[in-house]
Amino acid sequence: MEVDEHANTLTTSLQLSTAPSVAPVYKKITQRDGVEALLQQKLGLSELKVKDWDGDREVLLEDKSGTPYTFYQSKEGNWSLTENNDIPERTSFADQEPMLAKAKTMMADLGLLPQDADFTALDDGEFQWSLPDKAGVHESYWTGELLLGLKQDGSIYLINNGIQENQYIKEVDILSPAEVYERIKNGEFPQIKRNAILKPEQLVIKKGDQLDITGVELSFMYDTKNFYQPVYTVHGVFNGDSNWFTLIQARRS
Repeated sequence: MEVDEHANTLTTSLQLSTAPSVAPVYKKITQRDGVEALLQQKLGLSELKVKDWDGDREVLLEDKSGTPYTFYQSKEGNWSLTENNDIPERTSFADQEPMLAKAKTMMADLGLLPQDADFTALDDGEFQWSLPDKAGVHESYWTGELLLGLKQDGSIYLINNGIQENQYIKEVDILSPAEVYERIKNGEFPQIKRNAILKPEQLVIKKGDQLDITGVELSFMYDTKNFYQPVYTVHGVFNGDSNWFTLIQARRS
C-alpha cells in the first residue's frame, strides 16, 4: 500500500497501544498415516481402487454388503468418507436419543477425536464435534470440526474430518497496534498478498482518498509452509466504504 504523505488522508479515533508485545507461532501437523486402515478395520471396508495425485489420495471401497464408499484425503491431511449410492431424502428422527447415543458410541469406537469436543446434533442425522481455535495460547492444541452422518438404520453415509493439530513452535516479537498505524501512514509495512475482497486500486491510497482506521485486531493465518503466524486485521472506512480491511504481518521483521 502506498500513501501520499502530503495528502493527510489517514485518520483514526482509536487509542492504539504502543507497548511491545509477543505472540506464538504454530505449525499445522497433518496426520495422514493410518486413517484408511483404521476405517477399513472398524467399518469392515475393503479397497477396490486407488488414485493418487499431487499428494491427494482417493480410494474406492466397499463394505461387506457391497455398498460402495469413497475415501478422500488431501495433502493437507483433511479427509472424508462418503457413501457413493444415492442417499434417499433424510428426515428428522422421531426419537433422537437412540441415534445420539449411537453416534457417540461409534465415534468413541473409531477413536478419531484427540480430546473432548463440543457435540452438536444437526438436522438429517448429522452430528458434529468441534474443537475451538485457541490461537494465542503458548502450547500445542487441536482445532477443527468432525461431521458424522448416519442413516435411519444407523449406518454411516458420511464422515468429514477437519480436525488438526497446531503445534506450538515459539514466541516471536510483534509490532504494536500504534506501529502498525505508523507503517500504514508511511507506506512502509509488509503487505500480505491475500487481501480478500480488496481490489488493486484499494491498496494504493492516492491524494484525495480518505481512510479512517476503525479497528486493528491481532489474528492468525496459515502461510504456504503451514505455519500459523500472527497477523493484524486492519479495518477501516475507505472513501465511504465501511467494508474495507487489509492484512498486515504482525511479526517484527
